[in-house]
Amino acid sequence: MRRFALMLMTAALGVGCAPPARSTSGATGPGACAAELRVAQVTGRVQDDVGIPTARAEVQLCLATGACLPPVDTDHAGVFVVAIPPASACLSTGTLRIMHGGSATTYCALPTDRVVAGQVRLPRPLIVHRTAPATAMPNGAGVVEFGSGVRLEADPAQVDPAAYPRLAARTVDPTQLCDPLQFDGALAFSPELDVRNGGFDLHVQTRLEPLTTVALFVRGGQNCTLSDGSRPPEAEWVDYGTGIVDRAGILHATGTNGLPCLGWLAWHVIGEGDPDRRPPEVELPPIDPEPGPGPGPEAGPD
Repeated sequence: MRRFALMLMTAALGVGCAPPARSTSGATGPGACAAELRVAQVTGRVQDDVGIPTARAEVQLCLATGACLPPVDTDHAGVFVVAIPPASACLSTGTLRIMHGGSATTYCALPTDRVVAGQVRLPRPLIVHRTAPATAMPNGAGVVEFGSGVRLEADPAQVDPAAYPRLAARTVDPTQLCDPLQFDGALAFSPELDVRNGGFDLHVQTRLEPLTTVALFVRGGQNCTLSDGSRPPEAEWVDYGTGIVDRAGILHATGTNGLPCLGWLAWHVIGEGDPDRRPPEVELPPIDPEPGPGPGPEAGPD
């Protein structure tokens, strides 16, 4: 299975939470930190998929050392500011988790190549996507149906039995992902569920032409183990196989060994014998020369 990383690794210290998986690590002492890597704060905005600011979303910065800073809340305008302690300020990468009730957790690689005056200002809003509960869910193994033509052949014995009844999903406009990668479709589940003892079969209604072939990717999160037993680093997209669109426009997204986890997945159209399965990249907006606003004293209602 071929991986590609969206991030480099860092050696920062931090406090607090379940650590994100990372593929490599290094050590950079405070005295050796280049000025362009010293980050005092991260600022940005969170909104929903129709552009409404999201208040009281939790934004958490996780570091490559395996530590996460305490989460901060967005204000009534969806603005957040993550202050980074001096001992953790030497960053060459990081991952942002954006959590909001009823939505899939959003994961974004921190663009540390965009540091200005010790601050990372995100070039565009981070988007949270509210998921919808299943419209049909059998008591045991069987087909779970969601809106937007999503069908999952699942067995509750292979996932967390307490979380499974709350399973929700939605298709996502891939242009709203925080990646520079141009995917042709995306899907999000919540809560995140690891699939044990083999993956699930997934079928998604699309607008793609019949017999279109796609490369399938899952995104590393807090609860995803691949078929080989490895865990993809958070916010990284990992190739898990090939899917094909049938004559009814339904994408069969089972991949090589089944869908390994229920979190984020995306697909990219490839040609026959195409050696490069990686989606092309888009150019991110330019860095805003003005500092982003700080959060107000009190968050408004959800």
